[in-house]
Amino acid sequence: MSVEVRLLDWDSKFFEIRIGRAAAELHTGADIQALEAQLHAADLDLAYCISSSKLSAETLRFATCEWLPADVKVTFTKSASVELDDDDDVSEVQALNKEEQTKIEDLAIQSGVYSRFHMDPKIPHHRFEALYRTWIRKSLSGDIALKVLVVRVNGQLAGFVTLGENSKRGDIGIIAVDHDFRGRGLGRRLMQQAEKWFALNGYDHVQVVTQQRNKAACKLYESCGYHIGRTEHVYHVWRTGK
Repeated sequence: MSVEVRLLDWDSKFFEIRIGRAAAELHTGADIQALEAQLHAADLDLAYCISSSKLSAETLRFATCEWLPADVKVTFTKSASVELDDDDDVSEVQALNKEEQTKIEDLAIQSGVYSRFHMDPKIPHHRFEALYRTWIRKSLSGDIALKVLVVRVNGQLAGFVTLGENSKRGDIGIIAVDHDFRGRGLGRRLMQQAEKWFALNGYDHVQVVTQQRNKAACKLYESCGYHIGRTEHVYHVWRTGK
């Protein structure tokens, strides 16, 4: 089969290596070999490969590159409802002071502990942290998010959620609650207020993506009435022999 691997300019610049993404499902050893041929032809260091099913050991025995099972990505969805109570402790983010800016960036990094960029040992830890700092900064600036909601406890910033749009659905980007405030239902309150905001602003459905290994997040979303829409296996394919 023909396998196209598209160069990802932003990722390549950010991680300072050449990164691409495979634009086809892989099922056979011949598919593996075709992707690796594209990896070499395009002089890429890394390719993201997303498959609807787990690749078998029999299929992967044809690989000559390093295929890291980086993530099982789970997308949860639900209908948005306006029939949710207001929450005075959850509000749209206003100007943050220096301490709160540092806090919210640290919370973003906490939220990414199960991400493939943290789990992949070939990606330096400082690059993972910089990725999540960039994500929340661009969310706060409005570049990649519509709104950011924060929850405060006794005036102290305890968590946040970013609200965006993806495929005409409301999209929850990052949700994070500080370790010191977990177990108090703050994550659920943030999810409810995010859902209500989407419903009031014309979005019929909401989606949120997490990692299958992030059991706490999966449990939270299910408790809020979300259902699994799809599951995808993500591989990081590292080129060898450069």
